[in-house]
Amino acid sequence: ILKIALKLRQSLSLFFQNSQSLQRAYSTPYSYYRIILQKENKEKQALARHKCISILEFFKNLLFVHLLSLSKNQREGCSTDMAVVSTPFFNRNLWYRLLSSRFSLWKSYCPRFFLDYLEAFGLLSDFLDHQAVIKFFELETHFSYYPVSGFVAPHQYLSLLQDRYFPIASVMRTLDKDNFSLTPDLIHDLLGHVPWLLHPSFSEFFINMGRLFTKVIEKVQALPSKKQRIQTLQSNLIAIVRCFWFTVESGLIENHEGRKAYGAVLISSPQELRHAFIDNVRVLPLELDQIIRLPFNTSTPQETLFSIRHFDELVELTSKLEWMLDQGLLESIPLYNQEKYLSGFE
Repeated sequence: ILKIALKLRQSLSLFFQNSQSLQRAYSTPYSYYRIILQKENKEKQALARHKCISILEFFKNLLFVHLLSLSKNQREGCSTDMAVVSTPFFNRNLWYRLLSSRFSLWKSYCPRFFLDYLEAFGLLSDFLDHQAVIKFFELETHFSYYPVSGFVAPHQYLSLLQDRYFPIASVMRTLDKDNFSLTPDLIHDLLGHVPWLLHPSFSEFFINMGRLFTKVIEKVQALPSKKQRIQTLQSNLIAIVRCFWFTVESGLIENHEGRKAYGAVLISSPQELRHAFIDNVRVLPLELDQIIRLPFNTSTPQETLFSIRHFDELVELTSKLEWMLDQGLLESIPLYNQEKYLSGFE
């Protein structure tokens, strides 16, 4: 098994000629290990299955890095096929149990039409039909489905949004991480973000954020020194990241239904969702000047949340952010030791 894995790693470069070849290379490990799984006893089968998943993850990461290096035209047409390949070990029982543990909470703490959006995508079924979800996603939203292996750095995420690709993790948390997951997964992305894209204000928010990132890059490239470019990019990018965090990740809305959650971090985490409504959490009206200067911690439930009155405020927020960007008001935003969210863009 190890010899096969090593051979696959060594021969990977042969498949980097184009995206289609790379997709064929990505599917190769499964073919090798399927032969092993058919021939060996249960103990060796278990080991082979573990090695198979590991090597698939290795190929998945390489595939993602390679695709990010391609232009939009080169990536065109790859999205749907890769999404099918990226989830070969989907666990139907795990999906059902994770979905079931959240449904009653959503009925209590989320806007009513959120459940309608889930139903429209077919995401309330105990069987997840990936191909049907992808087809509906690309038909009804302004984005193409773009599978990733997990956390995507902010600059990569925003670059994909600019090209109208929506990153969606292909890995799913296990039951021991049901209540709280430190990294984005299929539950967070597919259940927490994707349904909202049927709402025009959400789609416009994501599109605008990708466009603003492009403006940041153009602005930074015109600066004379590397030090200035890095400092300006960090400052502008942390402002954008915090706008994401306090809205589509951990945001609340207060309207005729009362206070409800719409942020993906809250929706995907039973612990976070209960904490936002039961515990002593400070809830403030959303103010751009405040959120871009407020640090956050992704590893613990949030102590400060922000609410909006209607979803149009998300679009208004991007307009205000763009004005601040154009006026140079985002170039001295304190990082507060949050550089870890900005790594890798140099």
